[in-house]
Amino acid sequence: ASLGTAFGSAQATLILNGGFESPSVASASFSQFFSGSTGINNWTVFGPTGTDVAIVHTSFVSSPFSYVSQEGTQWLDLTGGTNFSAAGVSQSVATSIGRKYDLSYYVGNNSSTTSTVDVLLNDVLQTSSVNSTTGNSLDWEQFTFSFIATSASTKVSFRNGDLNLDGVNGLDNVVLKAVVPEPGALAIFGIGLAGLAGMRRRRKAA
Repeated sequence: ASLGTAFGSAQATLILNGGFESPSVASASFSQFFSGSTGINNWTVFGPTGTDVAIVHTSFVSSPFSYVSQEGTQWLDLTGGTNFSAAGVSQSVATSIGRKYDLSYYVGNNSSTTSTVDVLLNDVLQTSSVNSTTGNSLDWEQFTFSFIATSASTKVSFRNGDLNLDGVNGLDNVVLKAVVPEPGALAIFGIGLAGLAGMRRRRKAA
């Protein structure tokens, strides 16, 4: 029963507030959060002293650019107000050693530059995702990354990877899920459980 519960709950996202909907910011505005802040629910802001990230409302406009979120009404700008710093956000989640996890997230970009988001696990760089679409509207591109957990707790971090000439680097709709075993693996697992049950019955009969 406990194993069945574990498999069923594997579909729930482990990242909390992955859409950066909390705390709420005023319509058509944004709020900055500086390095060391825990003001973004479930996230910690990191980076050089004095650097920041910003939650942006989907209705925010700075002519000629618009900044619509990928989902919900808010998104995170990793450049904040300091623009060219290696600031980011991190969140620690419970993981099972040896189990595979799928991480998905959206990177937003506009204007004539690219947006690069670095993904770190336990403070070690794993991959960099680059959205190179251009235009006056914030365009979102989904990226995915899989990993095998090596500890009972894994810190997942997203960092601004653009340290030159980029004033917008969007992050939204972050989802982390444990991978459910393939049907074949579950069948083998079920056969093993049946075998154990048979052994217990034979021992009782003896």
